[in-house]
Amino acid sequence: MKEKEMKKLGMQTKFVFAAPKWWISALLITVFSALFGFGITGLVLLALPAYLSGIFTQSIAKLIKVRYWLKTELFLSLFCTILTELIFALFFLVSMSGLMGFGWTLYGLLMAFTLPVWLRHVYISSIITNDQRKALMLSLSYPISTLISFSMLRFTEFNTLLPSEFFILYLVFLFISLLFAYALTTTMDRPLRRVLGVGGLEFTRLTLDHYKERTEEGRKRMEELFSSLGEYAYVDIFSISFWKEKLYGVMGVHTAHMGPFGELGGSDMPRKLSKIIECENFVSPHGASTHEMNPVSFEEVEKIADALKPEGNEKKVKVSKSVKIEGKVKVMAQRFGDWLLVTETSSPHGTEDIDPSVARILDEKIRSMGYEGLIFIDAHNCSSEHADETFVFSKKYPDMESAVLKAGKMLINEKLGDAKLGIGTASNLGIGFGIGPMGIKSLVIDVEGQKTAYIVIDGNNMVRGLRENIIAEAEKYANNAEVMTTDNHYVNRVYGGTNPVGAKGGREKIIEGCVRSLKSALGNLEKTDVRIKREKREIRTFGHGTPVKMVTVSESVSAMGKSLAFLDLLSLVLLDILLAMLI
Repeated sequence: MKEKEMKKLGMQTKFVFAAPKWWISALLITVFSALFGFGITGLVLLALPAYLSGIFTQSIAKLIKVRYWLKTELFLSLFCTILTELIFALFFLVSMSGLMGFGWTLYGLLMAFTLPVWLRHVYISSIITNDQRKALMLSLSYPISTLISFSMLRFTEFNTLLPSEFFILYLVFLFISLLFAYALTTTMDRPLRRVLGVGGLEFTRLTLDHYKERTEEGRKRMEELFSSLGEYAYVDIFSISFWKEKLYGVMGVHTAHMGPFGELGGSDMPRKLSKIIECENFVSPHGASTHEMNPVSFEEVEKIADALKPEGNEKKVKVSKSVKIEGKVKVMAQRFGDWLLVTETSSPHGTEDIDPSVARILDEKIRSMGYEGLIFIDAHNCSSEHADETFVFSKKYPDMESAVLKAGKMLINEKLGDAKLGIGTASNLGIGFGIGPMGIKSLVIDVEGQKTAYIVIDGNNMVRGLRENIIAEAEKYANNAEVMTTDNHYVNRVYGGTNPVGAKGGREKIIEGCVRSLKSALGNLEKTDVRIKREKREIRTFGHGTPVKMVTVSESVSAMGKSLAFLDLLSLVLLDILLAMLI
């Protein structure tokens, strides 16, 4: 998935925010209500329904088993209160100007108290629960509370302004508002359901749930949806383990993708894998993989972990010195026994995901040279909105193939020897820097005095130019170095949806963290046994075309929704006005 596509999806979160504490909304409701009605009348008309609705909704939510916070209800009531005041003020000013008779003030009051119910039901049935019956029960708490406040107006002078048929008219206008809200939400739900089999509003609600609350129930439901959409695929898994009497560290390279988002499916996979295989020094660079290879659930990640976990009986291998190839595509390569490990980047030109088929074809070409196979790492270290994914037919591929094969020829007869190895970590940076829970890890391999550094940042790509800055500092301590990201989509759980390493600033601290982890690795250099195993696992992934469908349909629904919501609300207002004219 291109960065610009992720950004389009991510921008849907720009209006997401946490509601203020309940007492702040309650206080503001009191202030606005008192100002509107100059005292007791405003409090009875506006503040009382809001408070009663807060009590009613909490009781109803518990009864129907819907998670609905009091702070959310009161903030929604605050918004409805302000909207009610604005609508009534508009009708009152128009009536006073003489453009309409003073009787229109009564209809203005009806619309002021029923139009916000449209907004309320759209919000509740979209974000709180997609069950229309449950949503209706929660939505009705506010208008029912309003009816109670109207009934109490007999104790005020305002009662003389309300004719006997007012309550019947209120119910008619209320019904129309709810009907139009239902029509809008039902229409918005259909496109995604028809294409992917899941309702658009349900998908939105669960995504926001994971974005803000990250409940276990929400995670499981989202993963169930992904599983229903997905298909099985084979994942190539390479485990390079390092032993100093006992297991010291593991480099895991595989063709599963670290997405889609937050902690769902394959997201945050480096930390998940590290915990499952019980290895703190777990280094997880990004293999050749796209969003179509996203594991749909945690259970699929466990299958990858099972293949990665070293058993101690794998074949020991010697290691060569490393070489670097410069050009449009840059490669750092090193032999591990008869395996060729290649790290690829096209920086400073933008880079995006590389399809697994590319690595498999290169693997066949490398085998023809006499190697046992290719371990391919996509450094994923130069972010660009306009970068495309790489396929065999892509313009970038010939340069990539040329660089990889050149490295293979240079190392085919290279002397192999024992390796000294160290791993260091810098973990004090976080998501604000675009860095996930595994922090920055440096793996340094010393062969006959030549030090090769693999610096792996737990992030999703990095800003243009940062890679070169890091390598310039790293190669003061190592002969060859490459910096790469895990492509962990955990870090995309921010406003805007995209968060490459360094995008939000702090580049000097990131460089400092890389150097610190590198120095730590150099300080841990010891003779190490290196073992390799390659396995293949069948796991359930997003599958061919699913990410594109999700992006396309979501964008279409979003674009359509703005126009549809406007037309739906406009039709509601015009129908209310028509009814007022006919009555």
